[in-house]
Order: sequence, then structure tokens, then C-alpha cells
Amino acid sequence: MPTGISHIMEELDKMLTKKEIKEIAGKYADVNKSQYYSLKLISINPSAFLDGYWDACYKVFNDFGNEIEGPLLIAISGETGQIYSMEELIMNNSENQNVKISNEPVNSK
Repeated sequence: MPTGISHIMEELDKMLTKKEIKEIAGKYADVNKSQYYSLKLISINPSAFLDGYWDACYKVFNDFGNEIEGPLLIAISGETGQIYSMEELIMNNSENQNVKISNEPVNSK
């Protein structure tokens, strides 16, 4: 397995920028609206659940402009831009010791 600073830099080069992640999150809101509800992106942050992912948070509004539920959280892969529900992210990585699924600190080695 490659090690050293050059390997780390190669991995960082593969990661999407915050701007690219925000564009993906914005498109998600546009695609997932209907005549009955809409999503408003309120934040994008590095994932609190798993390194290499971003958490996107939305408010959900009905067609009258009233907030009806929320926040809605999704996870976006920082490498591929793939979108996951938080449940998918956690379940797909349930064997990974670095997944944070409680209020306890993430294991770091």
C-alpha cells in the first residue's frame, strides 16, 4: 500500500471541492421538488459520520411556503459525488470502526 506525502496528495487531488459538493447538493434540491414541497439547502459540512463524505442539510417546505419537516440530511461522497441517505451511509459502512453512529467520539487511529 502506498504511503507518504505524495500518496496523501494524490488522494486529496481526487476529492471534490466544497464548491462542487454544493453544486451537487443544489441540484439534488432542484430535482427533488414537486408541486407539494420544496427543499432549501441550509448547510454543507464535512460529514460528522464518516471521513471523505459531506453532510448536506435542507429545510423542507410545503407549497404554501411553510416549513413542514426537517431538517433533511443527506451524505455526498467527496470522491464520487454519489448521494446517500444518512441511513444508507451508516448501514453500508456498519463494519467500519470510524463511522460515528452515536454521540461518542469517532475512533481515530
